Amino acid sequence: MKRLNKVKWDRFKELASKLIEFKAKISRSPIRAESWEEVIYAVLLYMEYEVTWEPTSHAKGVDLEIKVNGEILKISAKGGKVTNKQKLTISSYRLTRFGTLPKMLEFLRKNATELDVYLICAREEEQDIVKYHIFRILPNALVPEKILNPNNWEESAQGWKLKADVGFEASIVKKNV
Repeated sequence: MKRLNKVKWDRFKELASKLIEFKAKISRSPIRAESWEEVIYAVLLYMEYEVTWEPTSHAKGVDLEIKVNGEILKISAKGGKVTNKQKLTISSYRLTRFGTLPKMLEFLRKNATELDVYLICAREEEQDIVKYHIFRILPNALVPEKILNPNNWEESAQGWKLKADVGFEASIVKKNV
C-alpha cells in the first residue's frame, strides 16, 4: 500500500499524542468517536494535508479522507479501550442493525475494501490515570478473511463469538443484552 506510506505516520503520532494530552487536560470527557475524528482532522491539517471530514455525518465506514500526492487515502476512526490484561476492545460497529450474521459480515467485508487504514485511539484507565494509545491497523488485519465466514462464528443468547484463530478474539453483541 504505497499511498499509505506517503503519510508521515511518526509525525502524526507525535502530534496526535500532544493534542490528546492537551484535550485530556482541559476536558473531563474521554476522547472517543467524534473527538478522536477531530484530533485526526486537526493533526492532518496541521501537517498540511488536504483533509475531508464531515463531523455531523453518521455515515458508516469512511470517516476522513486525505489527499496525498494526488491520491485519496480513506480512514476509519475507531475508539476503544485497553484493559489491564493488555487487551484492546473496539466497540463501534453497531452491526446488529443488519439483522443476520451473514449481512453483518458482508458489511464488514464491504467496509474493509473501501478503507485504506483504521486509526484507533484507545484509552487505558488505571484508577485516576487515563493513558491513550494510538493504533494504525490495515483493514485486512482487522477484518481477515476467516472473520467473514459465518461458519467460523458461534451464536449464543448474548451474540456471536469468533471460533476461528485469527490472532485475536472477536465477538458481536446482540441488541438489548
